[in-house]
Amino acid sequence: MGVKLTVDDGYDDRWIDELLFGTKRCTECGEDLPANTEHFTVDLSAEDKLTARCRNCRRTDQRARDVSRRARRKAERARRREGS
Repeated sequence: MGVKLTVDDGYDDRWIDELLFGTKRCTECGEDLPANTEHFTVDLSAEDKLTARCRNCRRTDQRARDVSRRARRKAERARRREGS
């Protein structure tokens, strides 16, 4: 029977992931994260097959684009209603 490591034992998943996969630095936030698909998305054109920016940074940018896109669409619908 193997030994099970838990957070209560002082081990966390990130530490174990760093040992298994190595680390990669996000080009946007500069944080060193485990180089796996939990923290970076897949980019088949990259040498290590992972994107340069971490998932959190990409998610933040996507949310900002979504908000601005919604605002543009809302303004365009209002402009169309006024023109009708």
